[in-house]
Amino acid sequence: MDEDEFDENHTFHINYQRVIDEKTMLSITRLLASQMMKNPYVIVGDYLKDMSDSDLNMLNSIIEYGEHHDNFEDLMLISEMLATGEGLERGTMEIMHQRINQFLMFITCESLFRKGLIKLHRENMSFGDDMSHLIVAEKLDD
Repeated sequence: MDEDEFDENHTFHINYQRVIDEKTMLSITRLLASQMMKNPYVIVGDYLKDMSDSDLNMLNSIIEYGEHHDNFEDLMLISEMLATGEGLERGTMEIMHQRINQFLMFITCESLFRKGLIKLHRENMSFGDDMSHLIVAEKLDD
C-alpha cells in the first residue's frame, strides 16, 4: 500500500476505481470494489455466503501462506471494504490489523461450515464492536 492512501490521522482510504483498474488484484477484490461503488452497503455474512467455493478456497490458500502471499493485500482490502460496507469508519493501521484477523476468522468459519463441521451464524458476522460478543460459530451436536 502506498503512503498516499493514508491521511494525516493515519486513516486508511480506499480508491475503488484504482482497485478496479489494478490487474494484479484478485477478481473478487476488484468485483467487490465495483459493487461498493454502486452500493456501498454490504453485509459480511451475505458476502461470504454468496462467495463461490473456488473463491473461498483461493482465500484459504492465501491465509495458509500468510503475509508472504502475493495477494495478502487483497485480504486487507476486502476486509476494509466490508467494514466500510457496514458503515464503520475507515481504520488506522491498528484497526486494520484487527479487521484482517476477524476476516481471516470469518473465512475459516465459512469453510468449516461448508464442510459440515460447525453451525454458522452469518448474521452475527461483523467488524463492529457492538457485535463482538455474539456467537459466530458453534460446535455441532454429536
